[in-house]
Amino acid sequence: MAKIQMKTPLVEMDGDEMTRIIWKMIKDILLTPYIDLKTEYYDLGLEHRNETNDQVTVDSANATKKYGVAVKCATITPNAARMTEYNLKEMWKSPNGTIRAMLDGTVFRTPILVKGITPYIPTWTKPITIARHAYGDIYKNVEMQVKAGSKAELVCTDKDGKETRELIYDFSNEDGIIQGVHNRDESIASFAKACFNYALDMKKDIWFATKDTISKKYDHTFKDIFAEIFEAEYKEKFDEAGITPEDIKTLKDIEKIPFTTKDDLRAAYPFGLFAVPYEEIVEIHASSGTSGKPTVTGYTKEDLDIWSECIARGLGMVGVEKEYILQNAFGYGLFTGGFGIHHGAQKFGAITVPISAGNTKRQLETMKDFQSDVITCTPSYAMYLGESLENSDINLEDINLKIGIHGAEMWTEEMRHKIEDTLNIKAYNIYGLTEIMGPGVAQECVEQNGMHIQDDHFYPEIINPKTGETLPAGQKGELVLTTLTKTGIPILRFRTKDLTSLIIEQCACGRTSVKMSRITGRSDDMLKIRGVMVFPSQIEKALLKIKGASPNYLIKVTRPDTLDEVEVKVEATKELFSDEMKEMEKTEAMIVKSIKSETGLRVNVTLCEPESLPRSEGKSVRVIDERNFE
Repeated sequence: MAKIQMKTPLVEMDGDEMTRIIWKMIKDILLTPYIDLKTEYYDLGLEHRNETNDQVTVDSANATKKYGVAVKCATITPNAARMTEYNLKEMWKSPNGTIRAMLDGTVFRTPILVKGITPYIPTWTKPITIARHAYGDIYKNVEMQVKAGSKAELVCTDKDGKETRELIYDFSNEDGIIQGVHNRDESIASFAKACFNYALDMKKDIWFATKDTISKKYDHTFKDIFAEIFEAEYKEKFDEAGITPEDIKTLKDIEKIPFTTKDDLRAAYPFGLFAVPYEEIVEIHASSGTSGKPTVTGYTKEDLDIWSECIARGLGMVGVEKEYILQNAFGYGLFTGGFGIHHGAQKFGAITVPISAGNTKRQLETMKDFQSDVITCTPSYAMYLGESLENSDINLEDINLKIGIHGAEMWTEEMRHKIEDTLNIKAYNIYGLTEIMGPGVAQECVEQNGMHIQDDHFYPEIINPKTGETLPAGQKGELVLTTLTKTGIPILRFRTKDLTSLIIEQCACGRTSVKMSRITGRSDDMLKIRGVMVFPSQIEKALLKIKGASPNYLIKVTRPDTLDEVEVKVEATKELFSDEMKEMEKTEAMIVKSIKSETGLRVNVTLCEPESLPRSEGKSVRVIDERNFE
């Protein structure tokens, strides 16, 4: 039997005394015979902690942040007696305390139910998980021995230098000891969100307990923060969930969980859904925010590693070689396109030219001078580059492009052929969205017949956009995605609004991952015109069938009286525009007929001068809807 292969190393924190022996037995008997065990080892035995001045404990915590999973054996926290026994330099702090504080203090403890071992209370059939906040309190406690005649006070100095004092105790006649504990609202809030998300993910009831009758300020602060976050961000989700733990048994049971939408993300703007402490977030991106607040996503180092891996896989799918020069003309900035491709190309090992979008003349010159092998950009900008190349003094034979990788907007098969012809490349579709990760969620291979979803990181569903019902493979509907490995902002059942279908079969390229067909529209981009449902992609497909029509177009919808009017402006090719008027009129009539055949809708068509419609170096704007529905 082949051993189970590990993709992510396990952080192995060895312990003291008997736990070292037990952990070795577990590995030898239960793990290594069945698993190709990959670990990053840290010796947290007291002797080694002493030798490293406890740096090994800090290193093990940082490794846990990196890989996201660790096994820790029991360790000794030295007292005065251990100082002599182990010849210690100092009384080292609890490793648990150090590690938990660095991980922001949230600890979940769930007992394992073992057949044959009856719980102490036999009516309890399900384990109870205890959540602890182990950031402050005793873990960052400061202690001081106090001599008789001393007065102990709490002193707080504000930003303006003003002091506030509270008497702790007057040790006028006796020695004593004092302790100082603290916590941060930000850390408590992180703990609260971790608890609520854990309860939702595991489908468990959540109960809050604190001794706020005794510690009226410290403990009550926890209660207040929990209550505030619950009411603002989680109440509706808990009400909607209404799911018991028994309902979630397989990956497919994810479909029982409520959807996440852009509105949910906007309501938490900017950082309300971060699931890790701020110090673990290393990069932030956001959507354009054209329809309200932008949606923000944060990435941990691990998230960036996964993103890079997904992009790198995609580059390999289409035949990119390490010695290739990749000209990255996606926009850099908050938009995920530029940096996503950049991270992945570097992971792959290709030579990356971070030229970003725009400055088309420079793009073409760089393409020629650098002999770029790969161009990455939106399909509309790829079309524009092809047009600009034809009008420049650079010949097609002067450039070395082989591969184009295009995404961020919908495009048709007809548009692919135009791009491939004008740039003499093979053009491949890439898919992603800011809310989930960015580009690289799915990509075409050399077969060009569907995009391979990175389904070890993303769980795809197709739903009926009206009813929310899950549809079988092969049926077209709205794509819903769940992140399986993302840690910065994990997302459950995100409604993408993109319309596609799933293909579950082995691809001719040999890959067995789930594929998605080309995006044909968006459930929220659909235009209802005179009772007819129309997608811009349908119009694009129709006009690209007509000789003399360019792929640059604009759809304008108005309602001057009671009826909708649609005008489609289409750029004519230079050859057609220089022809006789009757040829222009003939082509307009053909486009009208083609659109009616594709959509069932009669529209007004106007052929425009070449290069007269607005060009876009990012996402193209194809529709202007001037109707007032209020």
